[in-house]
Amino acid sequence: AILGVPNYAPQPGSPVPGMSVTKSGRTTGVTNGVVKSVQVNGLTVNYGNPIFPLYAKFDGVVGISGDNGSKFGTGGDSGSFVLESGSGRPVGLLFAASDDSAAVYDTFACDFHEVCQQLQVTPV
Repeated sequence: AILGVPNYAPQPGSPVPGMSVTKSGRTTGVTNGVVKSVQVNGLTVNYGNPIFPLYAKFDGVVGISGDNGSKFGTGGDSGSFVLESGSGRPVGLLFAASDDSAAVYDTFACDFHEVCQQLQVTPV
């Protein structure tokens, strides 16, 4: 079970644009959103701080926007499962959020099916 999420099925799925998703994060709790893209390229994330920045660049990530103008995720939600709303199947693993209110996506995730394949694991 995942805190505050009524259904969870351990079979990984793959995100697709337009898919309704939900997650339970440490900072924002349970939020809902929509997958906008599964191929966001050139995402730059500062894992340092403003004084000592430490940048990483990512390609092929999942871009998600929160429902009704709210944010899907924020700092502290990293590591949250992104679940397909209807089935409860994990489709993403949240790893970054944007502070830019004009951005197309406010949250970013890895494709969970691909993560499982790369690590040769199956969730239970």
